[in-house]
Amino acid sequence: MSSLLPPMTLENLVNPSTADAIRTAASEQTFVPDSNLRYEHTTDDIEVDKSPAIRALLLQHSIPALIRAAVRKYNGATVTCFDDVFVVRYNASKQRALKSHVDGGDVSFMLALSSRADYEGGGTKFSYNNDDEDVLLHLEKGSGVVFDAATYHEGVPITKGTRYLLVAFCYTSVRATRVPEHITLDLKMQHGNRNKFELYSIASFSVTSLKPVAKRLAAAGKSTWVPFSNAEAPSSLLEYFALKISLHHLSKLGLPLPGSGGCEIWSHRLPPASSIPWHQDKDERHSKMHPDQDPRHPLISTVTYLKTDPTPTIIFGDNNTLVSSAVTGNHVAFSGEFIHGVISNFEGSDSNSKKKKKKKKKKKRKRESNRLTLLINIWAFPPMLEDFIPYEDVNTNDDDNNDDDNNDDDNNYSIATLTLEQCMWKEIEVDSGPKTLSNGKIEDANEIASRIKIIITTNNTNRPFILV
Repeated sequence: MSSLLPPMTLENLVNPSTADAIRTAASEQTFVPDSNLRYEHTTDDIEVDKSPAIRALLLQHSIPALIRAAVRKYNGATVTCFDDVFVVRYNASKQRALKSHVDGGDVSFMLALSSRADYEGGGTKFSYNNDDEDVLLHLEKGSGVVFDAATYHEGVPITKGTRYLLVAFCYTSVRATRVPEHITLDLKMQHGNRNKFELYSIASFSVTSLKPVAKRLAAAGKSTWVPFSNAEAPSSLLEYFALKISLHHLSKLGLPLPGSGGCEIWSHRLPPASSIPWHQDKDERHSKMHPDQDPRHPLISTVTYLKTDPTPTIIFGDNNTLVSSAVTGNHVAFSGEFIHGVISNFEGSDSNSKKKKKKKKKKKRKRESNRLTLLINIWAFPPMLEDFIPYEDVNTNDDDNNDDDNNDDDNNYSIATLTLEQCMWKEIEVDSGPKTLSNGKIEDANEIASRIKIIITTNNTNRPFILV
């Protein structure tokens, strides 16, 4: 038996009139052989991202949302972007058939735009290269099918008439959103900066203004949720900040602000010598309820440092490791599926100077030494929110300004002037980089962490650096 899920048909997925409108718009344009060299087998088609009329129709009828819902129903995964979306045409005089092949992406979707009465022959035949019998599928207009992209299938020859299909090759991983030429959820070609790490210094705005609400979040020990639908009229400083940096990072990736998405926001307030175990950011509740399914990750994870501390964040990338210094105003963004954490017992570059000044500070009120960070993850779709704290519960006007941590003249800064200035990091060569294992753990992560401690102590540095 095949280990692949069998195809799932979706009867009457769209109204026949919707299928007619898409087919008519396509028939009025010129079909050309696909010139994409990634594909061994090409079709006569129209790429949706290059056709404003078809793209507008698909968005008008919420076709990307229908595709995502279909894929989630099929295997529990969430579509993050597309390898390709196109309308293909088969007829007896030109392209009659398509040889057996597999598709790009992770999951394939097809929607029939033609009635069975419009052609003779045709259909899609699925093969499994084992003892299973081949399956020949005929779709009625408005019906669709979802199947694993690794399933061999072919377009059966048309003997009369014309057959139109809308086809989408879907990706379900976060890292696919960072690949140029993939297609976004609003059916545009991806572009922009594809770096897996982005390190910034926040200018013209004092992030310490966010300390009171960050401390409330840390005390609650839970995340809160701010939907992107609030982007037009944010109600608080935190909401404005979260939406502002989300727009910045998404635009860097050439992605729109997803109408169905939003920001997951929480905070860590770590006492000295504390650590955060290696982990991936994910939809925790979904993983508990569906341990057999792949975890759902945010598009982008971010850390904003609200207090300088000698303990850095360590982020394990595909081929290198970023050591991000905890300096007030620094902000790091990275791919949402990267493993990261915080190592305890660091002795930073300013530890000696603090010891020397210890006697002078005896008479002063002792400042708290907790490491304070604000974490904002950017999601294209909402995670399961049952365990989240309502945003109204943390967006209060409690007076937290009695802490020495909040002695900045925060009212002198305006969130409207917030800018992100890109920072540079030092590259340090190491013998070998970390490797991610199939169980989601890092090979030799603790050994790498020990080396990082030595590097920081030896170089007496709080500057960020990357191990290559």
